[in-house]
Amino acid sequence: MGLRTLARDLGVAARLGGRVLRRRMLGADGGEDEPVLPGWQPDLEAWFRSLPAEAVVQHRFIELPGTQPSWTESGVVVAPGAGPRRS
Repeated sequence: MGLRTLARDLGVAARLGGRVLRRRMLGADGGEDEPVLPGWQPDLEAWFRSLPAEAVVQHRFIELPGTQPSWTESGVVVAPGAGPRRS
């Protein structure tokens, strides 16, 4: 991992930490009902593009509200044996 990658990842983590801190300071009903994903999707997309092509064949973002039951259909199909390979 290069210095640029590390700096970018730390920047993303700092922004996420700032949002969490702000929400905690505002209280549980901090007036923010907006989804979190739209603000993070560009950074996450850039991160996926930085990975080697063989590392990620497909990705999809799925929002899971905390009030939703524990199983959500993602539409992603994983072939048998398609998990991480160890060398």
